[in-house]
Parts: sequence; C-alpha cells; structure tokens
Amino acid sequence: MTVDHDDQLARLREAGPVRVSRCLDVCERANVIVVQPSAAGRTAGARPVWLGW
Repeated sequence: MTVDHDDQLARLREAGPVRVSRCLDVCERANVIVVQPSAAGRTAGARPVWLGW
C-alpha cells in the first residue's frame, strides 16, 4: 500500500498550521503527528497529543 504524503499534508494544512519534521524517533508508529494546544489551551492545562499508526 502506498501513502500520498503530499495529499495528507495538504489536508492537514487545511485544518491549521503544520510544522514538518524529518524524524520524531518513533518510526515504528509512522505516520506520526503531534497536535499542539493553543497558548490558551496550555494555560488551561492542555498538553501535546501524539497520534500514530
């Protein structure tokens, strides 16, 4: 199965800002994204969420 990474990235960018990294050191869980809370969310106690597989 092939994955169209460019299409995935384009769709993610429609939802908000995206920062791309070459490696997050969790290759066994690819594709991995990290959702960062806003400044207001962090103030309220929210933390980053890692999503993979």
